[in-house]
Amino acid sequence: MVTKKVKTVGIDPETLSREKILLMFRAASQRADRYHFKLKAAKKKIERLEAIAFVDELTGVPNRRAFTRALEDELARAKRGLGKPVALALLDIDFFKRINDGFGHPVGDLVLMKMGELLRRATRRTDFVGRIGGEEFAFILPGTGREGAQNLIERFRSVVENELRVVVMKGRHKVSLSATASFGIAVWGDPDDGIDTETTDDLFGRADRALYAAKAQGRNRVVFLPRT
Repeated sequence: MVTKKVKTVGIDPETLSREKILLMFRAASQRADRYHFKLKAAKKKIERLEAIAFVDELTGVPNRRAFTRALEDELARAKRGLGKPVALALLDIDFFKRINDGFGHPVGDLVLMKMGELLRRATRRTDFVGRIGGEEFAFILPGTGREGAQNLIERFRSVVENELRVVVMKGRHKVSLSATASFGIAVWGDPDDGIDTETTDDLFGRADRALYAAKAQGRNRVVFLPRT
């Protein structure tokens, strides 16, 4: 049913009939419904665009842009004097290039998707995980010091070692392909390090050096690097 447009400006309500008032009410309600529908549709569109902008399409975890924003926000909260450390852990899948070269990029993608699944399943509700590039992922662990971060990441390293596997075809045969990962940890606000003035880039750089140390020591291990 289409309600006829009703002029309301300059009308004295005292002169209106009951039918005229009902007609005006219906017209106003329809305008409000149309506005509400458009607003709801606009919000859904914004949500879809945010999902595209901040979620890694392949793995389903937040992308580097979202991760960088989350790390900056978390350190900003810590620096306001809340007194709780923030742990950053970087993860790199071991010998990932060999997987791509030996089995093809589609199989490499399957390994990345499996890693995304493990990350979503194994982390705590307060943690933030993301894919920050290629075969590299990262964790933000709020309120977590050195010991807690090492324990949590070591448990996840074990999960990866035992569960990061996909079944693929090699010629006419099915092959169970497994992979491990190396981890580097740095903590902002660790009580053992004294007053912390590190920036986000400083913390990320330290975690990255710890990751390279894990690779140099044989991979499939967790290395923590204190602030010097």
